[in-house]
Amino acid sequence: MGQMKTIQRDFNQFMSTLVQEYPDVAKAFGGLFTVAERDDALGNKTKELISLALAVAAHCDGCIAVHVAKSLEAGATKDEVMEAAFVAVLMGGAPAMVYTKMVYDTLQEHGL
Repeated sequence: MGQMKTIQRDFNQFMSTLVQEYPDVAKAFGGLFTVAERDDALGNKTKELISLALAVAAHCDGCIAVHVAKSLEAGATKDEVMEAAFVAVLMGGAPAMVYTKMVYDTLQEHGL
């Protein structure tokens, strides 16, 4: 298993632990997550690509792993995922470019 898929798996396991040990926190976060990511005016794929760009700009490894996978599940292409990352670079400069490599590596782990 690749590094980014391991990060995604570890985050999912952590969220399962939160559900068991801190159900109020998990429920609150899960509710916000569900509402923010539902397929409304922007559509799920667009929201996932926005989330990915924000993950790159925020330098969040786990967020990148999760949102690359979710973008692909929502029907995004490799080029759409990379373009979202490049928008983050436009706003975040060289530090965001470093995290764009993680986006690329994650795509490769997904066979793209």
